[in-house]
Amino acid sequence: MSKGLLKADHDPRAAALMALARVLENKADSQAALDAVLASPRMMPVDRRLCTELVYGVLRRYLQLETFCLRFLAKPEKLPAEMRLTLCSGLYEAAFLRTPRRASVHWAVEHVRNRFGKGLAGVANGSLRNMLRNLKDFHEPPADFFATEDERTAFLHAAPLWLVRLWNTAYGPESARLLLEASARTAPTGLRLNRSRPGWEEARAALLADADPKHPVTAVEPAGLAFSGSLPHTAKTLIRDGAAVRQSAAAYATLESLAPNSWPQPIWDCCAGRGGKTLALLEQNIPVALASDPAAARLEALTTEYARLTPATPLSLLIQAPAQNVFPRADLPAGTRFGTILVDAPCSGLGTLARRPEIRLRRTETDFNRLIRTQREILDTAATHLQPNGLLVYLTCTLNPAENQDQVTAFLSRHPGSHTLSEYTTPPDSPLGEFFYAATIRLPE
Repeated sequence: MSKGLLKADHDPRAAALMALARVLENKADSQAALDAVLASPRMMPVDRRLCTELVYGVLRRYLQLETFCLRFLAKPEKLPAEMRLTLCSGLYEAAFLRTPRRASVHWAVEHVRNRFGKGLAGVANGSLRNMLRNLKDFHEPPADFFATEDERTAFLHAAPLWLVRLWNTAYGPESARLLLEASARTAPTGLRLNRSRPGWEEARAALLADADPKHPVTAVEPAGLAFSGSLPHTAKTLIRDGAAVRQSAAAYATLESLAPNSWPQPIWDCCAGRGGKTLALLEQNIPVALASDPAAARLEALTTEYARLTPATPLSLLIQAPAQNVFPRADLPAGTRFGTILVDAPCSGLGTLARRPEIRLRRTETDFNRLIRTQREILDTAATHLQPNGLLVYLTCTLNPAENQDQVTAFLSRHPGSHTLSEYTTPPDSPLGEFFYAATIRLPE
């Protein structure tokens, strides 16, 4: 699809189509695909903002956009995939942005003309204008538009039907509605002040005091902020200087809910990823003796961030390996045991749909069994490396009882004498836009 998009180095709509094609066809990560097209020096800041909005907006609303588009195309299977995506993008722009509709239609039609000729341009023009004449049905579909209320809900929130049913069953219709609404919106930008730097409290207070009333800033205690609009210049300067770092505000709130200052040491972060939680611990003088992850690129990012933030507490050891394969290692003392093991487990990611919208297009119910099995293996491995009376901290970025509460219950049944100390789930009405689950488990003495 991306061949021939010669204007993508300066045209935000063409660039957005290229990024969307990489995500939808090549299974690229949305942020990586967007970064690739935004790298062009010819794209102005206002164009970068439009491109970013189109990429994330179309992905969040893709299931809704595609369903609506198909109602106005006689033989959609015979149309080029790029043309169908162009129509979805034009519909998104007309339905959700302030761009004049004539501009959205004109660009889409001319793009199809340049790529596929006059005939298909006529089809694009007629179908897109027909969609816009019926735009009320897009936002408020008639009662007979869908066979069931769940199907209507799935359409309105651009969610797969199985997810609507899962959340309705697990959390009830009202909480499910709140979760679906949040997942279809732009997540706020999270910022964590570096607590190892003097003056972080004053810097955080100043950011709160200077917030634009039109774009509220939510405080996440003790060192986090969530910006509903763009990051202010002051925040970007703090990031550049190593005095702050971007981190999901919901993830930070979850970590802090677990009272990490009380965790027995030494600590092993066995699914460290890019190190957000490890670094947050080090910044408040909580030592992390070992951090491990199977991906070299993620550990490299952790190392880079550590060097930039330079927390006072050193990181003792990094190991590239799945948690199940970290031991035995020649660089670790025989019989090493930890007071606390943090398991930020690989999961279905259903709590991060606002930030990673492609998950809603890729994840299926068949993925759950594989993920649950991996989570179980990591938990059981971690238990063998805890000191007596040690603490197991289990955390996911998903909303699925089978990966959360049920996983903890199953662990307790396999490890008699263990018990849950605390559980936390991001509230469905949280302004932070993402949703996490966490539990702390005490092993027997």
